Amino acid sequence: MDLNERKMRILKSIVDEYIVNGEPVGSKHLVESGNMSLSPATIRNEMSELEEMGYLDKPHTSAGRIPSNAAYRIYIEQLMEAYRLNVEELNLLNELTRFKMDEMEKMVSKASKVISEITNCATLSLMTSNKKHVVSRFDALLIDENSIVLVMVLPDNSVKSQHLLTDVCLDARAVEKIKTSLNKHLCNISLDDVALPVLLELENDFGTLSSLVTPIVRCAYDAVCGKQNQRVKVDGITNLLSYPEFTDVGKVKNILEFIENNDSKINEVLRPDDVDSKGLKVYIGDENRAEELSDTSVVYCNLPIGNGQNAVLGIIGPKRMDYKKVISALRQLANTLDVKSLPGGEE
Repeated sequence: MDLNERKMRILKSIVDEYIVNGEPVGSKHLVESGNMSLSPATIRNEMSELEEMGYLDKPHTSAGRIPSNAAYRIYIEQLMEAYRLNVEELNLLNELTRFKMDEMEKMVSKASKVISEITNCATLSLMTSNKKHVVSRFDALLIDENSIVLVMVLPDNSVKSQHLLTDVCLDARAVEKIKTSLNKHLCNISLDDVALPVLLELENDFGTLSSLVTPIVRCAYDAVCGKQNQRVKVDGITNLLSYPEFTDVGKVKNILEFIENNDSKINEVLRPDDVDSKGLKVYIGDENRAEELSDTSVVYCNLPIGNGQNAVLGIIGPKRMDYKKVISALRQLANTLDVKSLPGGEE
């Protein structure tokens, strides 16, 4: 059975009303609100059919209906009206333009706080880098027979160093062999993409020192790439406590512990590899990969901010979050940062 125009209008009114009040919506309320020029009996029949189609749920016998996950999905994709941010909200976002390009991490952190304040939801910001981590020249300094300092000169002439301890007995000749082999096989290639053939060539060149190849390559990668590619920051966690959906202490405890203690899982939730500059994505309820977020919705987008960096900004709230406001705020943020390509964003 298709959703005709009348069913679409009724479904939209129910979702709008439930987002505002968080209470099951009945046919009488829709008539009294003045949004429907239909009789209560007609609305009841349509609501029953919408329930049969999977767009409405009935919490208990005497209650009205609440939107299902499918209802939120069709609402976002077909029924939702545009939301116009007020002057105060626009000013908060426009203040972000004062940050310089070399302050992008601070800007993203500030943006996360602003979006949390505007939407009354929790926000997650994830900084990613698409830079290739390349070393122009390697050097190695012998400290004693069981340790060296690995020195890496980067293309911008900056220098990284890492102290390496080993059980292998080293001397000046061994350190020279290590340095020569590293410059031969690892210079001017991305350390992110070092594959087995390169490692085998290094082991062959290292000879009796081949056991050092893996720790040295790992040492170089840690020094040059570090852990800066995936930095998750969280803001507005306590905003979730203002929603009746999260009055269950056990439920909110699981959500808060997940957000605060699971950076790797949060990376999966935000799916930075799946988001490009053309996408603003919404995951409703059990569409989320994390079971702990099955009673929430997550809205997020990718913000290419230049200098080889991206930011993924996600909003976590109840399934009845104010999607109009949340999506409008993210689109305005993208426009503020000169990211013009989100769906529905202004060109």
